[in-house]
Amino acid sequence: MNSNSKNFDVLKDMTCEVHQGKKVTSVMFEQSKSISLQQCFQCDQCCINNPKLQRMTLENLINYCNKKKEQNFNERLYILLEIYNKSIDNLKTLTQNLEKEVLNLIKQVDKYLDQKLFDIYKLVASQELYMHINHQRLTDDNEELFKKQINEDFNKQILQKIEPFKDFNEYPKFEKEFDNFLLKLNEKKQQEQGFQTVGYPITQPEVCYSIDFNNTNNLMISGCNNNIRVWEFNAGKMNQIHNIEAHSSQVTYLLFSKIQNNFISGSSEGSLKCWSIKNNKQLESSDTYEYHPKGISCIITNKSENLLFTGDMEQNILIWEANFSLKQLQFLTSLVSHQNRIFGLSLNESETILASCSYDKQIIIWRKISNQQWQFERNINQYYSEFGIRIKFISNDRLIWIPGSRESQDCLFDIQLDDKNVLKQLQKQELSKCQNTIDGVYFPIVCLKVNGQNIIIVKHKLTIYLFKVTKKGDLSIVALWIQKSADFFGAVTNDGQYMVIWEQSEQRYQIYKIVI
Repeated sequence: MNSNSKNFDVLKDMTCEVHQGKKVTSVMFEQSKSISLQQCFQCDQCCINNPKLQRMTLENLINYCNKKKEQNFNERLYILLEIYNKSIDNLKTLTQNLEKEVLNLIKQVDKYLDQKLFDIYKLVASQELYMHINHQRLTDDNEELFKKQINEDFNKQILQKIEPFKDFNEYPKFEKEFDNFLLKLNEKKQQEQGFQTVGYPITQPEVCYSIDFNNTNNLMISGCNNNIRVWEFNAGKMNQIHNIEAHSSQVTYLLFSKIQNNFISGSSEGSLKCWSIKNNKQLESSDTYEYHPKGISCIITNKSENLLFTGDMEQNILIWEANFSLKQLQFLTSLVSHQNRIFGLSLNESETILASCSYDKQIIIWRKISNQQWQFERNINQYYSEFGIRIKFISNDRLIWIPGSRESQDCLFDIQLDDKNVLKQLQKQELSKCQNTIDGVYFPIVCLKVNGQNIIIVKHKLTIYLFKVTKKGDLSIVALWIQKSADFFGAVTNDGQYMVIWEQSEQRYQIYKIVI
């Protein structure tokens, strides 16, 4: 059938204007200006309602037109019709091709999303298999690599895949849903940051003021009244291997060497001892060093661990020449300027400046002249009227300290010193208000670098804070953990992965995973 006859055949699909839905069967030839062309096409019902009107069946009309088209129709109209017909056919072909391309794109995106999900499941399964084969938890390096493999440029890749659809009506909905997905992912990540409880608490009714870890984090020491407990520590699990009587009075401070399995202990009567642990089994101690008149409140060393600094609950800071390997201490000198109990000591990075804080409300800067000579430089606490409970250099010329009095400002003070150790910058980080609570001594400030990020863990009264140091150098609170009372003491592993505290109110140890 040629295109002209095809044009007439479309009349067979017409429906009646009066009786909608019924097919046209005849054509009326009444001449009247009031009757439209469309009304001339009628169905069987029209014929029944008006039988006297002149009509021709639709089929006869089509046959007549096909035979007489040259005589009755303008050829130019057919040419124009052919042009429209061809153009529309071309457009239909293009839309069909576009439909195929869109469907193909959709299949590609679907396939990509399925593959991404499969890759994630495969990674999870492989890590699970790794755990079973090695009979251990994921190492931190493996866990970080695993997270990186899942999240690496994930949102960027997805958005690239759906880029061709950005002009479609559904694209804004997809984009909104994807944004919600990323928001939930970030919220989940933020919820996971901070301190997560690991395992079950370990009961210890005896008082524990101090905890510390060796340099490889596989040994932990803790106070237990007059005794020292030694624990194997593995992936957040503690197993006691020693419980030895250490002093004739309460153990108040423990400091593990960061070079070898030796440590220092201090007691409430002011005595010091050096200890060595051989093959995690044999525990040996030195003679007792009794130079402090009252209890040991803080102990620090320099990086090479040949100098030891000790503070007590009277007003004394003593400096010792130390030999951890031989378990020996040699008294060098004392620093006398404070008028009351020493609460905190800290060396700057170059080890030329010592900062000390005391119950006498002084924060003193001491300058090194030699190992045996340190001179008073200045008191920088003239801006405050309260004592510092904790102090720590976080760089060569920047230190932080926290007051601990019952009516303290409940702030972390961030102090910048110039090259003459004069205060040149002072910032204040607000902490949780906790009036009528006095902070407990011990549990020093912890500064570590974890996964390329500088973190600071600080105890203040009822709360443990986890800070990140931003690129600008500001301190940003990432998480906090609130206890029932201020009487809890603890330490953080040297890799910044775990924290162990002893809670006096619950008389137990609790282990926490630190998530950054």
